[in-house]
Amino acid sequence: MKRKGILFTIIVALLLVVTGCSSQSKQNTASAPTVKKAAKVTTTAYDNLSKSDRDKVKFTFRYYLDDTSAGVVSVEINNQTKKKISFDQSKFIFKGSHDVKASKKGSVTVLPNKKMNIKGLFAKVDNSFFEESGLLVYKNDNYKLAYVEQNTKMFSSDNLTNKTLISNYKEFLTHRDAWDKQKADYNKGIYGNDSSDSSSDTTDSNSDNTNGNQIKHVINSEEEAMEAVEKKYGPAEDLPKAAHGAQYTYRPGLWYRSTDKYAYWIRITVPGSDNYSSPYDWMVYLNGKIVSGR
Repeated sequence: MKRKGILFTIIVALLLVVTGCSSQSKQNTASAPTVKKAAKVTTTAYDNLSKSDRDKVKFTFRYYLDDTSAGVVSVEINNQTKKKISFDQSKFIFKGSHDVKASKKGSVTVLPNKKMNIKGLFAKVDNSFFEESGLLVYKNDNYKLAYVEQNTKMFSSDNLTNKTLISNYKEFLTHRDAWDKQKADYNKGIYGNDSSDSSSDTTDSNSDNTNGNQIKHVINSEEEAMEAVEKKYGPAEDLPKAAHGAQYTYRPGLWYRSTDKYAYWIRITVPGSDNYSSPYDWMVYLNGKIVSGR
């Protein structure tokens, strides 16, 4: 009987031990911290972002001279979103008197809450590009990045709400569309009758009114306009206000003049000069008329 009592005591003790271990195991399991997997950050193309996310991406453009004294434009991209954002560098476009595409190619990715600087995004840029209204975009006008502020060397996406810049660019764009149409007409040989261009102050007397509704144009390109100015005024370096190394150059395209319609813009620049002003400017009209200034 005594032996049975001892055996019973041993069994009870073993049950208590097993029960305690089981309880401790459950307690440890319940108190173990839950390990969460880190969320994967995907890369999104800039033009695929929502409008709210695009508003959190800021752009600052700077114009400067590189080691070869050539004008270049860089951009700093400030990604204030929680996403990785990719850009195709070739999709950056400067919309001025004509569209200029970026010099860079290939894709870059800006990490969340980080900045990236792309140097030389636009290469061989004449500083006169910034004397008129303009707009920097990504891909097309649906993705505006910053307006060009005239005669400044830095402009950012903070100016996209500037009503004056918006109005100036819309007016500029209207004129640019008219220039493109007019130039297309010139290339087709369709010339309007413009009595104001019939001035006797011309560098070439070959204007020919062979048709009462047409005037023969003696100046048909920027190069011809530049040659006409040099023919009239002589080498650029010989002009009183010009410095050593001065040379004739031009702004691309035809420029709208409210009184005399369209003309080519010729100017003098000094290589290596980081100066937006030019000592001389001329407007050369299609019949050869040359007018000093703009």
